[in-house]
Amino acid sequence: MKKFLLLMAAIFAFGNENLLVSAGGGYKKIVEAVAQNLKKDGVNIDTSFANITAIMAQAKEGKTDVIVGDEDFLKKSDLKITEYVNLGSGALVLATKKGVKIEKVEELKALSKIAMPDATKTVYGKRANEFMQKANLSGELKDKILAVAGVPQVVTYILNGEVNAGFINQTN
Repeated sequence: MKKFLLLMAAIFAFGNENLLVSAGGGYKKIVEAVAQNLKKDGVNIDTSFANITAIMAQAKEGKTDVIVGDEDFLKKSDLKITEYVNLGSGALVLATKKGVKIEKVEELKALSKIAMPDATKTVYGKRANEFMQKANLSGELKDKILAVAGVPQVVTYILNGEVNAGFINQTN
């Protein structure tokens, strides 16, 4: 990720324009870390974090220079993306609140509340839906699902103990 952003930043560093990097909320920590390092080197860089649908809307208006997000999701959009660079890989994971342990998929049925990102606007919400459908759990978990804006909100609900578990991304 750093090499790609450094290359993009070098292009903008020679002008007075700011490089706007837009990313899903689940990528905030890593994107902010890279942005802070680039700012120390005098690069004009701004960041924007939202769900992928909002990011694509910003991009259509010409308000973003680099998008950090899921390639499959972006390829299905009508954006004219000139280049894709692999920055890592992500996986759908189930995080649980302290004291809750899940060893088998069927054990999800015993949970009272499960948070997940919005399935229509986020990559990992869509992935969570796909997982539940393939595991034949969509119907059984329907009333237990708390849909929230994105991965950061899922994590907050888990940490606050307001849900038993939640679907999030693990990015490598």
